[in-house]
Amino acid sequence: MTARRPRRGRRGALAKDVRDTVRVGLLMAISWLPERAWDPIIRRSLALAMRNLGTRGLRKTQAAPREVLAPGARRGARERRIDAHTRGWIERLPALRMHRPGAGWRPRMRVEGAAHIDAALAGGKGAILWISEFQYHSLVAKMAIDRAGYRVSHLSRPTHGFSMSPWGRRRLNPLRTDVEDRFLRERVRLDEGQTVTAMRTLRRRLGENGIVSITVGREAVQTVEVPFFGGAMKVATGPISLAAASGAPLLPVQTLRERGGAFRVVVEPPLPLSGTGRHNDPAPTAAAYAQSLERWAAAHPGQWIGSLRRVWTPGQ
Repeated sequence: MTARRPRRGRRGALAKDVRDTVRVGLLMAISWLPERAWDPIIRRSLALAMRNLGTRGLRKTQAAPREVLAPGARRGARERRIDAHTRGWIERLPALRMHRPGAGWRPRMRVEGAAHIDAALAGGKGAILWISEFQYHSLVAKMAIDRAGYRVSHLSRPTHGFSMSPWGRRRLNPLRTDVEDRFLRERVRLDEGQTVTAMRTLRRRLGENGIVSITVGREAVQTVEVPFFGGAMKVATGPISLAAASGAPLLPVQTLRERGGAFRVVVEPPLPLSGTGRHNDPAPTAAAYAQSLERWAAAHPGQWIGSLRRVWTPGQ
């Protein structure tokens, strides 16, 4: 009796898991090097890969804010992809560096605007932190807010980390999420088909006058498109609906790296809501957020990673 051949799909999944494992191993090795080496090593590696393999495996990216604001400095698609993917890979390195024995990653950081969190908690309905996608937001925002004395329940997808496959979620993604969890009260997982359960948990935390954090994104059942840098930005409206239903203020949070390596985590005033409960229209709130984000992205164009996430469609 001959053995059954593995299905092509299974072989493909195995190959992807092997690639993801090798990639994480290389990123771990880079993360343990001096931080000043991160950018040039990853940038040169991506340039070499594109020279040998073309653009396969590298997602397309839109123009970055710097190119919209300064058309004379516009770069080609190849340079734009390398730049965006370099920022994307560097975003993963701090959590891996935290696994380095005896060293870890201990940047200087401060929270600005914590008074907005305190004011929200004084209202008794909790607070929602809406985290913008800047390069170091995933770990730094959690670290800084925890150091400031706030315990946060964070909404997260099971694919957050390094892999989207079932094996990678179990074996690779915890290398990132376990580090982030040190600075959280809890991670509320948005598993497939469990959206209602996750949102109920967040509503419970807000009902306890707790703090919830959600990363700004576009992958959701309900989204809205709003003006952004002359184009359109797609925004998931779940956090806006949660604020309208719970009465908790919705506070945008920006994570910015300064010269010298220190970080600022800026908590902004609450966004205006156009109504409560089911009568809320999320579009004006999303537009107000996008207008605020424009200012931050224009001031720090090399740190915003939305062009890699493809949340923005530039205008013609």
